[in-house]
Amino acid sequence: MSEELIYHYTSAEGLKGIINEQAIHCTNCLFLNDLKEYFLVVHLLKNNFNAVCIDEDTSLCLKASLTRLLDMTETLFIGLKEYSAAYISSFSSKGDLLSQWRGYCPNGGYSLGFSKKILEKSARNQQFKMKVVEYVSDHDKPASLINSLSEFFKRFKKEIPALTYDPTHYNIRSSGLRALLPLIPPEGKTIEEVKKEAHKIRLLEKKFGLVLHFTLMDLMPFYKDQTFKEEEEIRVASISNETLYFKCSGNLLKPYRRLEFEQDALKEIIIGPTSNIEQCELGVNLFLQSQNIGNVTVKRSEIPYRSSH
Repeated sequence: MSEELIYHYTSAEGLKGIINEQAIHCTNCLFLNDLKEYFLVVHLLKNNFNAVCIDEDTSLCLKASLTRLLDMTETLFIGLKEYSAAYISSFSSKGDLLSQWRGYCPNGGYSLGFSKKILEKSARNQQFKMKVVEYVSDHDKPASLINSLSEFFKRFKKEIPALTYDPTHYNIRSSGLRALLPLIPPEGKTIEEVKKEAHKIRLLEKKFGLVLHFTLMDLMPFYKDQTFKEEEEIRVASISNETLYFKCSGNLLKPYRRLEFEQDALKEIIIGPTSNIEQCELGVNLFLQSQNIGNVTVKRSEIPYRSSH
């Protein structure tokens, strides 16, 4: 059985840098082409809120708390994106795909075939995750997302009191117009007791809100809009922003993290469709020789080159 390869499409400059550094650049997701990717998991959670969070036994207090938790998560995604965005590098299960050449190598390029097994081990050792991307629309009900969050919401529901009212409704500060409203606590409760319950719930919401934020951030890189399904993408991602590097792209400074790999992880290089493919092949072979790399197969794309003229 042949070794499973995954492919990273890049330019000549990218190929040279990856081999020289023996590392793949994982770019901050806010600098990728499709910014709506960042918010996709939040939209999926909102659209599947009832399926994930609500059932017939959910108390009024818990429903209100879950709604606030969801609003807090959306706020955190916006407010913390500078500090907790994922760093991502993309691979495809297909090494010679026309849409990939057009999307990632419009001026010609290369597809680098890595051993999935060896690269996955390197990723794991450096606290990166490698997973197959799931393609969805905003209104899908992905079982993988629902299952991933079900345990979190079970824990949250156990912590929130099963009350028939929302204590935070009574947690009114004595200032402004709201101070003029009468504070009538539920039957059998004093207003001080209700305020203590409200304070406890607010603290729990803040605690679980942060946990939910980072849980979703962990899931975020592995969901993508279904229009990209042809790519059959596998991603390596990390939400850590330790040891950042920067590269220039036009007028941007793009932050990235390095995923280092063992030399024998690179198995194959496919040269993309181009009019000067002989020179590209010669250049790649000479470059590999200069780096004392002899275990990499160099191939030409089977897609015929077509001039844009």
